[in-house]
Amino acid sequence: MAHVEKSTFINAPIEKVFDYAAEPKNVPKYVRNCVEIWERSEGPVAVGTTYREISAGPGGMKSKCINKVTEYNRPHKLVTETTNGVHLIIVYKLESKNGGTLFTMGGDWTMGGKFLTVLLDKLFIGRFMVRNFEESVNNLKKLVESG
Repeated sequence: MAHVEKSTFINAPIEKVFDYAAEPKNVPKYVRNCVEIWERSEGPVAVGTTYREISAGPGGMKSKCINKVTEYNRPHKLVTETTNGVHLIIVYKLESKNGGTLFTMGGDWTMGGKFLTVLLDKLFIGRFMVRNFEESVNNLKKLVESG
């Protein structure tokens, strides 16, 4: 399983950062490779909430996936999991710090076991994910601090 983690300090209260980041409709606004979110389950975000996503991968290749919230601890932690295609677990960790919020976005993913897939993961996917996470935490910072 591969891993990436990126953090940023956001000059806003932890609840504001968590509520913005945890709402699926906001994901395309700050997650670099998220193209669209649709068919979100009813009710407030909680464990079990699902939503469909179209993401753009390396080279612009688009894929559809279903995400499910597997852990929800407002305002400190949110975990979502995608199991179709690449198995991906995204973890948001938030900590109140110096009047603002330290926001960390972590991800673990597993590609299929075929040699070519593993090679592509090592050569391209890992670098793509690092860049995606860096831009996503920076986008979130700008959006929350400006709004």
